Amino acid sequence: MTKICFISVYFGKPPWYFPFFIESCRLNQNVDFIIVMDHKVNILMPENVTILKNSLQGLRKKLEHELKIEISLKYPYKLCDFKPAYGTLFHEELIGYDFWGYCDIDLVFGQIRHFFTEAILNEYDVLSIREDYLAGYLTLFRNDDLINNLYKKSKDYPFVFQIDEHC
Repeated sequence: MTKICFISVYFGKPPWYFPFFIESCRLNQNVDFIIVMDHKVNILMPENVTILKNSLQGLRKKLEHELKIEISLKYPYKLCDFKPAYGTLFHEELIGYDFWGYCDIDLVFGQIRHFFTEAILNEYDVLSIREDYLAGYLTLFRNDDLINNLYKKSKDYPFVFQIDEHC
């Protein structure tokens, strides 16, 4: 079976609905989740969920190291601009996965594999919930060098990564 891992980054105290997100992850045992956060949570995590503790500035340093450019990351919402580069940023954590994606913690998943079937995963390299653009709340990418570096095809990516405002 194709291996999938979703990455979510959240800074601040987790919202009241966070346990619902975690439960929906637990119910998708054939998909893994990595959650980067700065707060401790008192929830028993299922085996398919990994919590990586980091600070916003720690993540900024990791981004700068992996992207090899100086970036602006003064507030957490700016991380939305970096989501397409998560394949580069988290390349070590994604070793062994066929697909990686990003997702938000305000989702409650149904059975992910009912939608991202083996047939669909074999046919496409990038899967978004939206047809016309990459949805910020859930998008899936084939885990290979070409796809993980697609964000570099935009001539504007250094500008977007270096300005204070989110794009």
